[in-house]
Amino acid sequence: MPTSDADTRPDRSFDRSWLAVAFVALVVAAAASAGVALVLAESSVAAGSQAASVGTDGDWSQPYHDAGYTGFNPHATGPTTEVGPTWVTRVGSVETMASPTVAAGTVYVGNRDGRVVAMDAETGRVDWRSNVEGMVTTAAAVGPERAFVVAQTMESDDGSEPDSFAVVALDRETGAVDWRYPLAVDGKPYVHAEDALTYADGRVFVAAFAGGRDVESASVAFAVDAASGEEAWRHVAERPGEYHLAAPVVADGVVYLLDGAYGADRSTYLTGVDAARGDEAFEVALDVHGQSLLYANGTAYVVGDALATVEVATNGTPVVGRVDGVNATPFERVAIANGTLYAAVGSVGSPNAVAAYDLASGAERWRAPADYVDTAPAVTRTMVVVGTLGEGVVAVDRDTGERLWSVNPHEHFGVDRPVAVVNETVYAYAPWHVYALGDDGTAVAGGFLGAIGDLLQENVFLGLLVGTLLTAAVVGVGYGLVVVAAGRVGLSRSPPTFLAARLFGVDPAAVSRAQRVVAGLAASVAVAFAYGVLGSAATLLAPVLSSVGLPGGILFVLGPLNAVVGGVLVVGGAWWLLVHRVLPADESLLDEPLAAVRREWALVHVGYLLALAVVYPFVQFLVLLLVFRPI
Repeated sequence: MPTSDADTRPDRSFDRSWLAVAFVALVVAAAASAGVALVLAESSVAAGSQAASVGTDGDWSQPYHDAGYTGFNPHATGPTTEVGPTWVTRVGSVETMASPTVAAGTVYVGNRDGRVVAMDAETGRVDWRSNVEGMVTTAAAVGPERAFVVAQTMESDDGSEPDSFAVVALDRETGAVDWRYPLAVDGKPYVHAEDALTYADGRVFVAAFAGGRDVESASVAFAVDAASGEEAWRHVAERPGEYHLAAPVVADGVVYLLDGAYGADRSTYLTGVDAARGDEAFEVALDVHGQSLLYANGTAYVVGDALATVEVATNGTPVVGRVDGVNATPFERVAIANGTLYAAVGSVGSPNAVAAYDLASGAERWRAPADYVDTAPAVTRTMVVVGTLGEGVVAVDRDTGERLWSVNPHEHFGVDRPVAVVNETVYAYAPWHVYALGDDGTAVAGGFLGAIGDLLQENVFLGLLVGTLLTAAVVGVGYGLVVVAAGRVGLSRSPPTFLAARLFGVDPAAVSRAQRVVAGLAASVAVAFAYGVLGSAATLLAPVLSSVGLPGGILFVLGPLNAVVGGVLVVGGAWWLLVHRVLPADESLLDEPLAAVRREWALVHVGYLLALAVVYPFVQFLVLLLVFRPI
C-alpha cells in the first residue's frame, strides 16, 4: 500500500548541493567529538584504594627537597607493599620541565602549557589551575604563603627575538598570580633561566645565563623578596663562553652559585654570596667538570666527573677538597644522605645504574642496575627512588642497593622528572599525569574508563574491534543524520521507509518518522563497521605478510589499496542491496520514479564513499588514540 507521500506525489526534486554540506558537517562533527573526548579526559581524576598522608614536617617543598638540594627526606619511608598508583590526576602537557613538590598536603606541578596545578595530596583532587602566561620551566618552590616558578615566554614566533623569563608567585590558596618579576640584565638581550629556583628565609633565588651577540656573557643570580616581588639584590659575574648554571643552594646565610663550562673546558667556579646583602664572600675555581651542587652538614659538594668539597672556615676562607672515585653521569643530579652520595652512573648516553659512594673516601658502597636512570635519586630513611625511561619508578634498599619494587606509570615514555617522597607515598610525573604511588595502589588514569582502556590495550584484537565499533558509530551516525536532514529538502524517503518496514516488521504505510531515522542510522553504521572490519583485517594481516618475505613496497601500498577496494566493495554492495532487495519492484509504491530514486541514492552512497575515504581514518586515529593511549 503506498504511503500518503506517494499518493500525492509532491515535487521532490533533489538538490545535490546537500552532499557538500553533508561532507563538511561530518568533518565538523568528528572534530567536535574529538574535542569533547579530550575535554572529558582533561578533567579525569582517578582515586585509588589508599590515600597519602602528608605532614608538614615531612614536606618536599623545594625542588630536590630542601634549599641545600640534598634530595633527602629524613621523615619519609616510601611505600613497600604491592606498590601502585593510589590516585592519578591529569595535569595537561605531555612535555614538562618540572617535577612534583609537596607542601602541607598539596602537590604542585607545572607544565609547558603554561599552567601550574595544585592537587590534594591525599586524593589527587585538583584544588586550582593557574595560567602563568608562559611555559613553566622549573619545579615549584613553596613558601608559607606562595608557590614560585620560573616561566618562559616566546617573544617572537620565528625566534628573531630571545625568549623572556620571569619568576612568578602564586597564592597557595587560590592560585592567583600575586606578582611577576622579569629576569633581565641591561645590555644583555639574552637571559636564560631554566634550572630550578630556591626559596629560603623569605626570598626567592634564581640563577640565569645572560649574553647575546657580540656581548660578554655572564652568570647572574637574582634575589627577590617573596612577599612583594621586589628585587633584593643581584650578583653578576662576567665570564666568557657559555655555562651550565646549577640552581642556587642556600645554607647558613650564604647563597652558593655554581658555573660549569660546557664542552671540554673544565672551568668550574663556585661563588659564595651573602644571602642578606648580596655581597660576594668568596669565589673559587675547581678542577671538576661540575654539574651538580649540594650542601649538607657544613659542606658544599660539587659533583661531575669528580667530587669537590668546599668548606668555609670561620674566617670566611673557602677550603677546597677532593674525593676521588666518584664519577656521576654528567648533567644528572645527585643526592646526599648521612655521609653517602647517591648518583646515576654509567656512560653519558646510558646511565644504567644507581650507585652509593662514601663521602669520606669515595669508595663505592653498592651499585644497582636500572634501565636508563633519567632523574636524580630521592632518598628516604629506608630506600632510594629514581625515575627511569625503561622501568618507570624504581626503588632500591638504601643500605644494600637491593631492588625493592618498580612501577611504570607510562610504558611509552617512562619517568624523566625527579620524584618527591613524603611519608609512605612517592609522587611522580609521567606524560599528562601526576601519579601518587603507595601501598596497595590500583588506580589507573581515567578511573573506570581507564581500567577498560588497560584491558583493551592488553588485547589487540579486542581493542581493534572496540575501536572499529566506536569509529563506525561516530562516522555512521554523523553521515546518517546528514542524510536524514537531506530527506527534508528533496531526497527520496522511500529507501529508509522500506528498510524500516523490514527491520520493524510493519507495513510501509505505517512506518513512523522515528523508525525511518533509526533504520537509516543503523544502515549507515553497519556500512561503516563493515568498512572498518576490512581495514582492521588488513592491519592484522600486514605483519603476517611481512614475516613471509613480502616486499616492503607492497606492504606500503596495501593500506591505501584496501581503503579504496574495501570502500567500493562495501558501499557498492550496500547500494546493490538497497536497489535489489529493499526497494519494491512496483514503482507506484515509491515517492519518486524508480530511476530517480536509484540516481539520488547512488549519489548518497558516493558521498559516503568519500566520507569513508577521508573522514573515517581521521576519526579512527582519534578513537584508537583514546583506546590504546600511546601518550
